[in-house]
Amino acid sequence: MGKLVERRGARVPCAMATQHPDSASRYVPVQDEEIEALQCLAPQDAGLGCDEYMVDYEGKMTPYHQVANIATKLLDELKLVPGRDVFITPRVPSAEKETIFRQYASILAAVEANYRTRHIGASVIEVVHPMTMTGAELVEVRQRIIAMEGLARAAGGEATRQAIELIPLVEEVPQQLSIRKMLAEYTHGCRSELGVQIPYLRVFVGKSDSALMYGQIASVMACKLAIADAYVFGAEEGVPVAPIFGGGALPFRGHVTVENIQNVLREYCGVRTITVQSGIRYDHELEKARQLVKILRQELPKGRPLSYTGEQRQHVFYICGVFAKHYISTLMRVAPAVKQISDILPQQRDRLVRAGKAGYARWGPQTRELAELCKPLAGETDLAKQLVELKGEDLELPRAIGYTGSLYTACLPPEFVGTGRGLLELSQKNKDVFEVLLKEYYPSLPADLEFAGRFLDLKKAGHFLPQEVIRDVTEDIDLIRELLGLEFEPDPSYGSMVSIVEPYLSIMRGKAETLPAMELAKLDPLARDLLSKLGKMRGSLG
Repeated sequence: MGKLVERRGARVPCAMATQHPDSASRYVPVQDEEIEALQCLAPQDAGLGCDEYMVDYEGKMTPYHQVANIATKLLDELKLVPGRDVFITPRVPSAEKETIFRQYASILAAVEANYRTRHIGASVIEVVHPMTMTGAELVEVRQRIIAMEGLARAAGGEATRQAIELIPLVEEVPQQLSIRKMLAEYTHGCRSELGVQIPYLRVFVGKSDSALMYGQIASVMACKLAIADAYVFGAEEGVPVAPIFGGGALPFRGHVTVENIQNVLREYCGVRTITVQSGIRYDHELEKARQLVKILRQELPKGRPLSYTGEQRQHVFYICGVFAKHYISTLMRVAPAVKQISDILPQQRDRLVRAGKAGYARWGPQTRELAELCKPLAGETDLAKQLVELKGEDLELPRAIGYTGSLYTACLPPEFVGTGRGLLELSQKNKDVFEVLLKEYYPSLPADLEFAGRFLDLKKAGHFLPQEVIRDVTEDIDLIRELLGLEFEPDPSYGSMVSIVEPYLSIMRGKAETLPAMELAKLDPLARDLLSKLGKMRGSLG
């Protein structure tokens, strides 16, 4: 399934520490992120032992000079050579979602870091491009990288020994299901338009946003197919690939914890790198985080990718369509209430002021694009029509961490939304696919639901969310019990804490109607402390 990846003689890193704001325990200002990077990349006798650190410019107030400063400190303080011993990988903003100028500036920050450390070669080998929608978009970003590297050479000689490569981050189900087309557009476009050969590809598959917009089961299936299809593309084109799986601690965002890591390794076979986000690093015991990193570095190089037959691929498309349909139908009704709670949750990184009342938001699911993928399925024309009728594209959503944390705070973990109704439809229309889903395609579904069930209380959820949402999810829970034989045992201490938080949230949600998101940060510190405690109890803010 493709060649062994050679990254200019450097190995593929396994454990990528990130700057996600999903820790309930710790607010990390940008001034502390350089120290954080060194702690994450230091060997386990002194630090966490990760071998990659993602400097994040997407939606964050990350200083321009952060990449170069981390590279210099790695050399001077830890005697580690960036680009060889450990890796610094910036995530640049999307020119479509933010501005082209911020993208240029963040690319130039990476190029300048390489220039400042040119005596040891390239400190930054790759940059991540988020929310990738098309291969043509990637070609444009690659052209900007080439332009910035040319500017650096003009300013003072050879900036890097070799060009910075681009890592596409694919975060939506339709793009994940058609990732081969995207990668082909990118590699062929680079060759024909830029005269650039792509020596290898690290492909970043994101769990959080695909779950936010399409639900738990659709996101799991799409991520798995994307990883497998990246290898298929690599074998067809002779381009070595090394997929990255982006996941957080809670099941909705990936369930990357030391307790669940064996399930993750089985579900997402073939990934070469997994993110170790802030929630894992600060909300779990340090030794557990170190153990997780150790397992990743030992086990990921051994994994063999999954493969899907033509018939199995059709199953995946069908499963994604069915479960996304039921999830999105409820998402349309739950989104306004969730946005109110999301803006009240503690902001654990220095993010940009967000555009519009809902802030730096995610737009809704691409129901038309998913419907187009489901159209060719035999006998499923109604499914495509039902997806189009949902009209989810104009729905404005909070970011995935805030969304997940909001629903957990409301005692309605989003893993349940649409799941029972999807299971029922699947069992009625195609019993064989229903059975293979549980046995082969997503065998850790019960474990994910049982974890989430510790924080489920529909009576309390009714105090936060519309009654039509509660009716939908009550049906989901009843069907899950019936079809999977699961029973859920909510944590009574978590429920008690939610009862304490509820009156504070009621007051703050009223203020949220009139105050912008930045002003909410100044409201009742006790309420925010209680919200943080809830996050600590579940092991992540969101």
